Amino acid sequence: MKFREVLRFVLGVHDFARTGTLLPTSRWGSLALLRECRRRKAPRRILEVGSGTGAVTSVLVSCLEPGDRLVLCEINPDYVDYLRHRFEVDPDFARVRDQVEIFSGSVLDLPGTGTYDCILSSIPLNTLPPGLVRQILEHYRQLLAPGGTLSYIELIWLRWLRLFFTPGLSGRPWREAHRILEDFIGKYQVYRETVWANLPPGWVRHFRFTPPQTRDVEMLRPIEGRKTLVMGPIRVASDTLKFVVGLGGLAWTLRRAGTLVWSLPLLLTAGIATFLRDPHRKVNPDPDLALSACDGRIMAIERVKDPHLGEEEWLRISAFLSLFDVHINRIPVSGRIVDRFEVDGGAAPAFQKKAENNYACYLVLDTPQGRVVSVQRVGIIARRIVNWMGLGELAAQGERYGLIRMGSRTDVYLPPDVYEPLVHPGQKVVAGITPLARYTGSSAR
Repeated sequence: MKFREVLRFVLGVHDFARTGTLLPTSRWGSLALLRECRRRKAPRRILEVGSGTGAVTSVLVSCLEPGDRLVLCEINPDYVDYLRHRFEVDPDFARVRDQVEIFSGSVLDLPGTGTYDCILSSIPLNTLPPGLVRQILEHYRQLLAPGGTLSYIELIWLRWLRLFFTPGLSGRPWREAHRILEDFIGKYQVYRETVWANLPPGWVRHFRFTPPQTRDVEMLRPIEGRKTLVMGPIRVASDTLKFVVGLGGLAWTLRRAGTLVWSLPLLLTAGIATFLRDPHRKVNPDPDLALSACDGRIMAIERVKDPHLGEEEWLRISAFLSLFDVHINRIPVSGRIVDRFEVDGGAAPAFQKKAENNYACYLVLDTPQGRVVSVQRVGIIARRIVNWMGLGELAAQGERYGLIRMGSRTDVYLPPDVYEPLVHPGQKVVAGITPLARYTGSSAR
């Protein structure tokens, strides 16, 4: 974010209740806000509401592709003038000038029904009167096309803090606005992201007003970044942060105490960060292939019946992840999440046959090629599974969906009569890259 952009935003803050913040959204907050929009293939019709000085817009214009159309809606006339100026002099903005329209005024005055595939909102709904909040949310529903997504950023805990510090009659409007937002979130939210690298930290919420259909996955592509912590050239799973903070604090305390072992927590931190590394992958989706869900080596390829999946027979391809493999799991076939459940079990070494009875998390996808299941199973060393996909979400092939600590196993279950294995026991596989099997039914394209 450029300094002049921050300065212009701060100078334009005449009323905190209208802007809802004192600083523009950070790059990390912008990327989270754009997550669902970037997953959608072009051409896209995009609406950004509350564009300000262009903090989110600067990231958005770099993602625009031929055929995309973008409308920027901003009510503050000073910010509108600044945005127009940026499209004249900023090369990144000028590149897409013919694809962008700036609407000066309230979003409630913006016409249209089912006009936009993606709506990005930075409006401070948590500072507005309840009647206006309800009007804006209903207007978003009117503007969004079926199958589209609304993404909205709000400051963490601001609504709850306002309720706490404004009790009684003076707090009644905020309680009503809070209730309206909570009802809306309960009905339509798909998932929420926490963005700590924002001042103040924020929550990005993603919504759908119509239930997604399995065929909608054809409009998606895999996008990196969800639950990823980027520190310069280093990319690790966001779970690493708690270890960095905890062990870093322990190292500082030991050094202050004058002990000679203060470096041990730092070495342990480096080891954990290496284990939880999350390298960028260039995924080339192919609906006629099932891609590997993990890094590791193929253990077995067999036809089985799994009591947790009913009486039908499956083609199961199992892979073992050693301590030295990347432990991020990826979606093998694009689909809609129709079930996710955990199964209690033991903790046998993941490379043994009896590991199929270990504690596991099943992710069931409804795909154009039939039901596909990806199963994360723990090993003997550390037994924790992380899976951040929710029911009803659409998942693109090769997209990251979770991780397992530490040594572990991942099974992919495929319909046996329409998939032909392409791997063999002992073969090294890479998540989101190596084809496990080929679809042999009627073409999925």
